[in-house]
Amino acid sequence: MNMFYYLLGGLGLLSIVLVLGISIVYIALLWAVGEAADVRGRSKFGWILIGIFATPISAFLGLLCIGETEEQKEWRIRTEVELDCEFKAQASLKAYRKANANESGATDNKSYSKYQSKDS
Repeated sequence: MNMFYYLLGGLGLLSIVLVLGISIVYIALLWAVGEAADVRGRSKFGWILIGIFATPISAFLGLLCIGETEEQKEWRIRTEVELDCEFKAQASLKAYRKANANESGATDNKSYSKYQSKDS
């Protein structure tokens, strides 16, 4: 037991566990800052560096204040519109099938266009 005490420079087991725990939390926070930067269209590496030199919490608050890039905002809006159009197309197809279902369950594709949404 004394050999480990001298090798560790007098640090106890509790101190080692505490340092490891704080290091793991710090790395996890830096990873979260990187992911938050990536979601907002910012440089992952750059914001991790800011988190290292400042603190991860201050880097995250800076990301929240700056917000997304214009390209990221345009991409997000375009994706939301595409998903909305897809949802409307599926809903109109479902309404068509429900309105025109015959005994065998087959549908007629000739009159589908009147149920299609004008937005999609």
